[in-house]
Amino acid sequence: MDTHDPLRATFESWVKRLENQSIEKRQALSSEDVEKVERLASLIANRDNVLASHKALSRWPAVAAVAGTLLILSFLLFLEPRETEVELVVVTDDLNFVSSDAQRLAGVQQLASFGMTGAEEVRIPLQRGDTSKKMSGSRPQALKLQHSGLGDDRAAGTISLDDVGLLKDTRVRIRTGGQSGKYSVDFDGDQVKVTSVVSGTLVLAMPPKRAEELNFGVGKRLEASGSAISLDLESMSSNDHHTHAKQFQVTGFSLLRTEEYTVGGDAHARQVSTIKSGRIYLEEIGGRTVDLRSGQQLRFDSSRGRIRELTVRDDEIYVAFHGWVQGMSTGTVDSPRSLMPSWLEWIQSRRPVVLLWVATIYVSGLALAVVRWLGVAQ
Repeated sequence: MDTHDPLRATFESWVKRLENQSIEKRQALSSEDVEKVERLASLIANRDNVLASHKALSRWPAVAAVAGTLLILSFLLFLEPRETEVELVVVTDDLNFVSSDAQRLAGVQQLASFGMTGAEEVRIPLQRGDTSKKMSGSRPQALKLQHSGLGDDRAAGTISLDDVGLLKDTRVRIRTGGQSGKYSVDFDGDQVKVTSVVSGTLVLAMPPKRAEELNFGVGKRLEASGSAISLDLESMSSNDHHTHAKQFQVTGFSLLRTEEYTVGGDAHARQVSTIKSGRIYLEEIGGRTVDLRSGQQLRFDSSRGRIRELTVRDDEIYVAFHGWVQGMSTGTVDSPRSLMPSWLEWIQSRRPVVLLWVATIYVSGLALAVVRWLGVAQ
């Protein structure tokens, strides 16, 4: 670095010359010469003060650049997009969701038994040759249909769940309860319509009446409606697949259930995970995956999308959900861990080239500012 100072060199040379002249003439400097020396010394001192102040001020851009870098990095690393797109594939034994539109939940064929509670109105097909009988009242209706016997007698009758008509905002819960081939479907909405198709000889039970064996003929429709209906379904075989939904529009997708327990006579409640295994695909950051362990809690502040497939087999429910979620996290309520991508991951996935160039330019500028701060370059 060049440290030559012409003004100071001129001053020192002039003072040296005056000093030599004074020695040669053996007399003191005149008052005029002394005044000139003092003025020039004061000018140099003021000049040095101004340069020092300017040098101190010139460091502030580098300080601001470093602080800005930390602020931006903190923003990109720790702040998250409000919403992100996910693909969720899960095996569970209990899930619930809300129908986001008026739509129909697909039924199943060949049931061993069909139970229903909570219906406000039931239309039952009578025996062969008759039409149907409508039953309604202030008390919810309950019924159960099952085959009249075992072995070959089961071929005498068939039971199918045709479909279930749901209005918007109807909550649906499907659970197996750990029983192979048996599961329940609960509906809670303004108006739920259930249609079952029965044929042949079956046993019908409608409490408080005694069960009776009826021959329904071929393809008769049993219809029921209500606001809070529960279905208890049993497969003919534990290996049967029952697919209830494809492209079903939902909100409020949840894989948690509430368990109640008592401690010292006091009632308590807690949420537990129903996940057996699963995987999350974060679509907006290149499909990065997050594996889910058995019993791992998964929460959403909100969710919307569609169930691409919902299949019940044995005592497990296979569900594939695609949609947009907010506040996705895992862990306990007291110690949650966010699974949402950061803004840095989002930008890196969506605009990697732009991020590279911006980072290169920014780091280069920051390096030059630091070098200037340290005085390595002017």
